[in-house]
Amino acid sequence: MKLSTIAYYVAVMSTPFIASQTAIAALSSPTTNTATIAVEQNQNIKYAQLRQRWADYFLGNRDQVFDAGLSQVVSNINQQASDLLADMDITKTGLWADLELNNSSNNGRLQLGSNLYSTYNRLFVLARAYKLPGGELANDPQLRDILIESLTQLNERFYHVGAAEWGNWWHWQLGISRVSNNIMVMLYDDLPSNIIAQYVDASRYFVPRPTHLSEGYGAPYSSTPFMFESTGGNRTDNAQVVLIRGILDNNSAEISAAVKALSPVLPLVESGDGFYADGSFIQHKDLPYNGTYGQVMLEGLGMLLGLVANSEWHATDPALAQIYPILMRAYAPLLVDGQMMDFVNGRAVSRISGQNHQVGHSILSSMLLYVPGAPAEYKAQLESLIKTNVINDSYLDYFSNPKILSSYQLAQQIVRDKHIPMLANSASHKQYPDMDRVVHKRPNWTFGVAMHSDRVGNYECINGENISGWHSADGMTYLYTNQLDHYSDFWPLVNPYQLPGTTSSQAPREACSGQLSSQRDGRNRNMDWTGGSQLGEFGISGMAFSSWNNKLSAKKSWFMLDNQVVALGAGIHNSDAAETLTTMENRKLTATAEVTVNGQPLTSAQPFSGLLSSMRIDYPKLNSNINYVLLTPQQGQVSQECKTGNWSAIGTDNKAVSGCFVSANLNHAKDHVSSYAYSLLPNLDGAAVQQYIAHPDVRILANNEVVQAIVNDRLGLIAANFWDKASISLVDDGTTAIDAHAINATVISAETPLSLMIDKSKTPWLIAVSDPTRAWRGAVTFTIPGNFTLTQDLDSRVESASDGSFNVDVSDLRGASYQFSVTPTTNNNEA
Repeated sequence: MKLSTIAYYVAVMSTPFIASQTAIAALSSPTTNTATIAVEQNQNIKYAQLRQRWADYFLGNRDQVFDAGLSQVVSNINQQASDLLADMDITKTGLWADLELNNSSNNGRLQLGSNLYSTYNRLFVLARAYKLPGGELANDPQLRDILIESLTQLNERFYHVGAAEWGNWWHWQLGISRVSNNIMVMLYDDLPSNIIAQYVDASRYFVPRPTHLSEGYGAPYSSTPFMFESTGGNRTDNAQVVLIRGILDNNSAEISAAVKALSPVLPLVESGDGFYADGSFIQHKDLPYNGTYGQVMLEGLGMLLGLVANSEWHATDPALAQIYPILMRAYAPLLVDGQMMDFVNGRAVSRISGQNHQVGHSILSSMLLYVPGAPAEYKAQLESLIKTNVINDSYLDYFSNPKILSSYQLAQQIVRDKHIPMLANSASHKQYPDMDRVVHKRPNWTFGVAMHSDRVGNYECINGENISGWHSADGMTYLYTNQLDHYSDFWPLVNPYQLPGTTSSQAPREACSGQLSSQRDGRNRNMDWTGGSQLGEFGISGMAFSSWNNKLSAKKSWFMLDNQVVALGAGIHNSDAAETLTTMENRKLTATAEVTVNGQPLTSAQPFSGLLSSMRIDYPKLNSNINYVLLTPQQGQVSQECKTGNWSAIGTDNKAVSGCFVSANLNHAKDHVSSYAYSLLPNLDGAAVQQYIAHPDVRILANNEVVQAIVNDRLGLIAANFWDKASISLVDDGTTAIDAHAINATVISAETPLSLMIDKSKTPWLIAVSDPTRAWRGAVTFTIPGNFTLTQDLDSRVESASDGSFNVDVSDLRGASYQFSVTPTTNNNEA
């Protein structure tokens, strides 16, 4: 690299390092007694201990062994630092040529915050290389000089008191402020005191308080010029800036204020940003974000609570202890073999660094922060969850690129501890009605559905990211198998008009168009029925879908059972001239994957078009397969295609990518309302699939615009989504709606919109019901044939009558299911 010569450098280096101006003054005062000096020194030790704790997150705990893996991490960081140094050129326009720092032109100002943030992140790498033991650059005096010169120049020219926040507010207030604080802590004993003081002053200028943002004098120049109170992940970042500034400045008041500011993060909310009772995490008012903003909140809170633990600033608010049940509700169901399910990662799916394995590892790293202080019952759960996900991720090694080195060290202990059991492969079902998501787990596959409504936004595109995420919550289905690389390099290659599970118009879209969220174009007020019901490990979900421009409508349901998912669509109508397709699948293929359509091999040279009855994707080397069976054969197309692309097509990253896909689409005629019905059967052997094709174990009871319902006689399960007041016959072919008043021994009737499941496989029968619309004055009403005695009603919500009618109070359940049981008192075999 080339070092510039600056006049202040000699003066800076000749200034003795001052750990505490107060302590020096005390020592030089003739009136200061020994007791006062001791108090001052004791306080200094406390702040020094906090700074060491914070540095340990990035440098590792020196009391723990630096194993071979961690030594390799040190080597990797040193190599990154060496590469950065080779390209470094300290000039007035920045430190690296590809990150120009220009605040004198309009174009330069637009990029200044982002480029400055990236510049500080590179300095963070250099600082780690300088401080990490065992590396070639450890304690290298020239590197220290480079860091001092770089930090001084950036402070003097760009990040200082009085600077304007050109561009995105986040970069200046949370991004740069946090990473520069981290550098100051790591290099605290190696920096002249005036540099630390200048950065503390700059931090205080950009972020005066731990509870509010955009209140500094530079904010009016930014993308968010008006002050606002921080929430969710932004609140933990906000508090972190102030708390770390406090330990740099020996400022007890700021540390206390920052710890106090953390309290509102965890109390459950019923609207806006934060955690909900069902485990949903919302950011930006109505967008599901457990995986990214939620992770930032989780990591920030864990690091900060760990920092002040057992100190005089220890957090005492009992609300913060709620983090442990939140971890199990909001994160455990969404982790799959080290991956965080994409549908809660928001616009981060358009980033190379935001793919589900990387996000999942960040979640695990954050969870590890809570293990040491966890109550016994949660500690055991967390350790098993972490161990299982770390070991099961055979695609990306958790230990290959850790961010928090102290978490790495603890993860190694957990993985090696033979007394910590792995989680068994089991079946579960989890509804998240407050963010319109559902997760259905089986021992060897996981299925998810992403929806939206008049309560939850559809997708987010800001800062040039996720520009074609239009349909990613339009009923997109996510299938995780042991093809662990499927969603890596998926988003820049997949056809964004043909996402699995969606029914969509193929009309061209503008980038970022149709963001149906409160902070963009407003939520879709035509979609009040979104949700479903859950009965044990089974569940159903549905969506009365209306497209972003309300030209396409459809009723869509998913029935998630033991070995299959049944997908029904009805009332599909598009007033636009463009073609409408329902995409069953659009999936990455491995080199050895084999696709068969209607029992015949499919090749890239010969796509299929015609009456589609079944499709199978075999992954021989993965011992995995995916099967689709059309319960009503339908015109469709299946094709294989290998293609190349670039991350720049969907976001701000720039890297070429390639992959092969198979896509399967169902046609919907333009001149009449249409429907579809198919089953997804993952990891089922060929003979079982053929048996299913010949004799499906589900019957469609109804698939129309007022009700969609199935029955599975093997499971003794009836499941239905009633879009409106309607009835279904247990013997009808399901093609037409039945008059709501035609009640007889073979009819189930709903007087209100609802989602209903009935398990009559044994006595007593189990029933689950919900109101996905949340609109029926607190109660739903339905009738099933027969006479019943109410067996269990834990919350006293159910009123029943002798004619088999039930009135269930769901007023405060926010779309969640209520389960109760009944015992038949007459012959109810017809149901």
